[in-house]
Amino acid sequence: MTPPTTPGIPAAQADLLRRCYEIFDTQDVEAFTRAHFHPDVEWPNVAEGTRLHGIDAVLAYWRAQFAVGHPLVRLEGMTRDPDGRIRAQVRPGAQDVNGDDRWAERTVQHLYTFHDGKVARREVREGEGQSQERTQGYLRDGLGDIPGSFRQRAR
Repeated sequence: MTPPTTPGIPAAQADLLRRCYEIFDTQDVEAFTRAHFHPDVEWPNVAEGTRLHGIDAVLAYWRAQFAVGHPLVRLEGMTRDPDGRIRAQVRPGAQDVNGDDRWAERTVQHLYTFHDGKVARREVREGEGQSQERTQGYLRDGLGDIPGSFRQRAR
């Protein structure tokens, strides 16, 4: 199946981001990240409100997330900002103890910058129509309105 075109976004960038979200949900991120992220990538550590620098730091952050649960992220659309960044509208989720996917009611925006064809930076913003107050905990936690019982993976 041919992926849908995304007007205004270079096909290579759109394809890379689609694949990035697919790979993240499988938790098999190492080879893809090393191949498609810039060595000096900047990435948000949303839980701590800090920025990570470099591929190894991003992979360590993801391993820590995967160790306590099965986070999911569903790409719902992409647009190109006037400054050239790609804005991805995503819906976070988690797999529950039965292996069922549970999705947050609200969305989040991921803003990407590319350098030399690779992901060089990601920022996280609240989704459209959400209040800043309600979004702060949601962005920090990453799972927001998903019940806590769905956040922990069955051991």
